[in-house]
Amino acid sequence: MDKYKQQGNPYFAFVSYSSKDKAWGRWLHRRLENYPIPALFRGQELEEGLVLEKKMRPVFRDREELSGSSDLGEAIHQALVASRFLIILCSKNSAKSKWVNQEIEDFQAQGKGDRILALILNGEPNAEHPDEECFPPALRYPAEPLAGDLRKDGDGKSRGFLKILAGVAQVGFDDLYRRHERAMAKKRMAWALFAFVLVATFASLYIYAVDQKNIAVRQRILADKRRDQAEELVDFMTYSLHEKLKPIGRLDLMEEVQAAVEGYHAERAKEPGYGEAVSETQQILLSGSSMNQGDLSRMTGGAVEGRGDYLEALRYDRLLVQEDPYNANHQYNLSVTLERLGDALKESGDLIGAEKHFKDCLEIRTGLLEVNAANTRWLHSQTVSQEQLSLCMKEKGSLKHAIQYTRDCLAGRNQLVLLEPDHLDWWQSLCFSHNNLADLMMLTGSMDEAEQNYRAAMKIAERFSKEFPADMLWQKNLSICHERLGDLMLGQGDLIGARKQFGISLQIDEMLVETEPLNSNWQRGLFLMHTKLGGISKSEGKLEEAGKDFGCALDIALLLMERGGDNVVWQRDLAVAFSMLGDLAMENKEYGEAKELYLGSYEIREGLAAKDPSNSIWKRGLVITLTRMGIVQKEAGDLSGATRYYMEAFEMATELVESEPKNVVWMCDLAVLHGKLGDVAKKKGDLPDAERHYLSGEKIYRELAGINPGNAVGQRGLFVAYMNLATVKPWGSAESLSWWRKTYGQLAGMKEQGILLPTDEKFLDYAKEKVGL
Repeated sequence: MDKYKQQGNPYFAFVSYSSKDKAWGRWLHRRLENYPIPALFRGQELEEGLVLEKKMRPVFRDREELSGSSDLGEAIHQALVASRFLIILCSKNSAKSKWVNQEIEDFQAQGKGDRILALILNGEPNAEHPDEECFPPALRYPAEPLAGDLRKDGDGKSRGFLKILAGVAQVGFDDLYRRHERAMAKKRMAWALFAFVLVATFASLYIYAVDQKNIAVRQRILADKRRDQAEELVDFMTYSLHEKLKPIGRLDLMEEVQAAVEGYHAERAKEPGYGEAVSETQQILLSGSSMNQGDLSRMTGGAVEGRGDYLEALRYDRLLVQEDPYNANHQYNLSVTLERLGDALKESGDLIGAEKHFKDCLEIRTGLLEVNAANTRWLHSQTVSQEQLSLCMKEKGSLKHAIQYTRDCLAGRNQLVLLEPDHLDWWQSLCFSHNNLADLMMLTGSMDEAEQNYRAAMKIAERFSKEFPADMLWQKNLSICHERLGDLMLGQGDLIGARKQFGISLQIDEMLVETEPLNSNWQRGLFLMHTKLGGISKSEGKLEEAGKDFGCALDIALLLMERGGDNVVWQRDLAVAFSMLGDLAMENKEYGEAKELYLGSYEIREGLAAKDPSNSIWKRGLVITLTRMGIVQKEAGDLSGATRYYMEAFEMATELVESEPKNVVWMCDLAVLHGKLGDVAKKKGDLPDAERHYLSGEKIYRELAGINPGNAVGQRGLFVAYMNLATVKPWGSAESLSWWRKTYGQLAGMKEQGILLPTDEKFLDYAKEKVGL
């Protein structure tokens, strides 16, 4: 072992990789140097004078630690001499890297060939095809080294890393893996225990303070100190801990912490003179507590309950601003409360109220930025307000204003990444803005600009997901980008391309759920991907495949409902799952089963609408479900029942359109219902009434097609309306022939644009025959 001691500071390992795999090299280096060695293995003597301690440091990362060396080749040689093990990140890139191969040969020449560990990233070891090879030439013969395999069908990321760690630390893999799993279980409980410990600690501090408040001055000073400490803990629980628990979906712990905070404020309120002079700190804490309760209400019971809590927070924030109008922090906190209240109003369907609060919020943040233009926090908050207003305008159907707010937001976020290029949050926000602008471009038919922005978002997500492969948020951003590209392709009628993008997104979401199974956000992302893939299969006539995806979606929706049955988003997801399975039953002519599934969906949506009658989102859900129930009755031959359901849906859809005449989604719903009522009238033999409904639907579809010429849904509605109008005119008449020509022209144009669904090809042939071509 003298050769190690001669270096003075031997490396546990030398990590060698291709420069194209730099992100993986950085990841492995950090993991090896920062992984806590289990206590069982600490103190073991690996070599003479080298003992395994709490952290396995140092580990040498190829080239990164030699940027200032004048003789790179000699410096790398010396680092290899000083390293106990050589770890090769094996990939298609490293297999072709002469530098990686030279480092292997150098290490072997030192007589340490039995201390080379391979970690496979991609490719195949000793592959038949050279392009698939992952081992550099020096590793292939005479025998491949012990290898961990990060590939999904190999060890996976966690086990693959632990195999390398066990090799370098010279400990048994099974023992290490068992202790790793125990440590992960403890870590998952850490925040839970921390929250309860904080609750207990703050309670004991406050009780102590209350018990001591009437004794001697010295004791009173000590009590005040204890109260201050309690308030510091309450501040942490109100803000920092709440924000840490929120992303991981731990509603139970959030509720426990919130209950403790509210208990503290209730006890303080009992003190003599409390209401006469509430301190600034107390007002801030009371505002934060109300805000957090509003968040919890929205996450569990809906936006209605949250509005009251946000209004209470707003009262405290306005008092603080009134007392100190030039305090920038008070101004900013007021803007945050206005933003949350706007979110709650938007979720409940009050878009006018939401718009007002978002504009008030934007005004405050713009004012803050005028005072301090260099403050990137203010700049980012301004872009958030612009983003919220854009989404609000989008739902109102005011696409011109939505686009302008989004372009302003995008410009601000481009400025942020220029000012602070290392700030990852700014890059995430920029990614969102590109996706949001692309969504709007799709709605207006600007497909080229939509794709340009989707690709820009994808470029950002791909860059940072590769640079930080262990960062789950960047992986989720990548999943969202693939989903949005799939939406674009679906809107263009490219089912194959859409399926590919949704499939990639599904794979990422499955990885996220496997990594963090308790994260409800990841589970819901998986739900959405199964619904979209099932929808494509249904469009292609692959009903069995559609059933599998819709079944998976239902399982996830039920799982989420078990975790939080009061969560309105999850309730809506369950209603959607029932409806999709009902649609599938309709395709299979299983009308009884379809009706049961639609009724299940209706009951959920009816409950949501009863909680918040003003919520236009819940009202639209009822429109959709009632329409489907009408379809069941029509197919079963019950025309009176079908008319009853259609008319109830029609009245609701008309109310929605009258409240916002330019909302394209509600316009489309109304057009569909005109078509359904026309179908029933035609079935009854009332052709004038059928024609009236078909013409009304055709008028709406023409308007929609003018708004977004590239949208396949609107264009399809137009050809269906033309075809229906042709069938209510006398057979062979000039009027009938005129509508058939329009039908054929519409279908031919859709086929030329590439947006004609495969299942609609038969209508093109039928229309062609009708016009005599």
